[in-house]
Amino acid sequence: MYTRQSLILLATFSAVLFFLHPQPPALPTKAHAHTLPYHTVKSPHKKAKAPKDWWRDKVFYQIFPRSFRDSDGDGIGDIKGILQKLDYLKTSKQGKGLGITGLWLTPIFASPSYHGYDVTNYRKLNPLYGNRKIFKALLDNAHKRGIRVVLDLMVNHTSKKHPWFVKSAKSRTSPYREWYVWRDTNPGWTQPWGKWPVWHRAGAQFYYGIFWSGMPDLNLAHPPTKNEMFSIASYWLQQGIDGYRLDAARHLFANGPGEGQNDQPQTHTFWQAFHKNMKKTAPKSLMLGEVWAPTKALKTYCRKDEFDLLFHFPLAKAIQMAVSAMEAKPIWKVIKASIPTHCWATFLSNHDQVRWATRLMGQTKMLRMGAWLLMTLPGTPFIYYGEELGMTNGPQKGDPGKRTPMPWDASAKGGFTTGTPWTQLAPHKQANVATQQKDPSSLQQLYRKLIHWRHRLIALRRGTLKRITLAKDVKGRDAVVAFSRVYKKGTHQQTVWMLLNLNDEATGTFKLTLPTTRRVKRLLKEGNTVYNVRSEPQKNRNTLTLRLGAQSGVLLQLF
Repeated sequence: MYTRQSLILLATFSAVLFFLHPQPPALPTKAHAHTLPYHTVKSPHKKAKAPKDWWRDKVFYQIFPRSFRDSDGDGIGDIKGILQKLDYLKTSKQGKGLGITGLWLTPIFASPSYHGYDVTNYRKLNPLYGNRKIFKALLDNAHKRGIRVVLDLMVNHTSKKHPWFVKSAKSRTSPYREWYVWRDTNPGWTQPWGKWPVWHRAGAQFYYGIFWSGMPDLNLAHPPTKNEMFSIASYWLQQGIDGYRLDAARHLFANGPGEGQNDQPQTHTFWQAFHKNMKKTAPKSLMLGEVWAPTKALKTYCRKDEFDLLFHFPLAKAIQMAVSAMEAKPIWKVIKASIPTHCWATFLSNHDQVRWATRLMGQTKMLRMGAWLLMTLPGTPFIYYGEELGMTNGPQKGDPGKRTPMPWDASAKGGFTTGTPWTQLAPHKQANVATQQKDPSSLQQLYRKLIHWRHRLIALRRGTLKRITLAKDVKGRDAVVAFSRVYKKGTHQQTVWMLLNLNDEATGTFKLTLPTTRRVKRLLKEGNTVYNVRSEPQKNRNTLTLRLGAQSGVLLQLF
């Protein structure tokens, strides 16, 4: 049993590490093409005109393709494996599937490494993952289920083995020399988030690579380089994808050491041109940015002519702090500084971070609190694969431990492959799909229920947020996250209240006044929550009396 003090210490330690970038190693891979047959499905959905900002109505699921599902027994996850498991993510059958309506696939382009962030050919799929036929089948079947597909695109850098860089490094007179950033001397800069050098020797000169020597940064001030990246972005949009997650978006230009490598004016200018190019090719495509930065810097990218969505790293950190320390304050502090909310892409963890369940030491109730917050706060939620199961890090050190194979059952190989998994699975006796689908009280089933209500309630997707303040004498008030989400359009209004007690002790009984004489309907309940409504027609109001149990909550709709 972990004490509250140990969890608070964990939260503080994790917060120190939260803004550190990974330095991924490049590992060799083998070539292999998937040519097995595939099956298509008929769409259970009627076609409806999607809003221009369709992403605000979606729930996304992040997949690391190498680790999701292996379809051919080579031990490596692939595109066909994702296709085979689409029904897990979303199906037309009542009570089946998570209800996922968006996919973010981490890199699937040709690359020499296991992670794929060092690309050698942007127009070629990694043969380990599949061919064009299989990818087209994935897109078609996903779209028929109402699932949008977003790809990871690395505009900032390539692999050192990319033909562009190989040619660039050959001589100073190479036509590709200016595609990368070169200089005669090493100015001694280090990464803005760490101590690793960013200038790397090649012959008599040095080239710039903010992450490591294996991923040299592109010179996007050079028109041919910029135009080629625009062309690549248009190419995959024309193949039918729905947008991009744009990696390392704040680091495109460097004008000096330290902060001179972050958020430079040329970076914003580039993204504005990139945005224009994307929308010209596919007007409703999603431009999603990874800007791993504090709120103030993050907000500068939230513009109509730049990013549609931005991963809200400060909010993810605040949710962890709030759940671990059992107090609501960190969340409200970030939210107050984060308006407007339409740019938020919310999440708990991703492929670059220690998994959510590992950070919370596997505390089930805390994992459930995180799920409630993720699905009810403003923004478009993203779930990292296996997070809905309480999946932890594996035994591997560094990034590979965050990206282990998805456990579909409790067997040794987790139902991931019939061969030998490319890396060892994390412990999964309970954290696997088969076990949790059978248990109506499991974390996975909670995610499914919360996603269901998010889809049902436009107030949770697009409504404004207003904090509900408890009286000062209410026991445990500092641990209660309480807010309303209200959506208005014409004469239509939808109002939802969410009250969540993060503490491991119950609150005192408290009262809230309902606007006019509104009725209350309970939509979802967590733990031991007791409430009743008292009608006071003479005062033209109703009074809601509640008592939230330890780490408990309730979702209410007002009529």
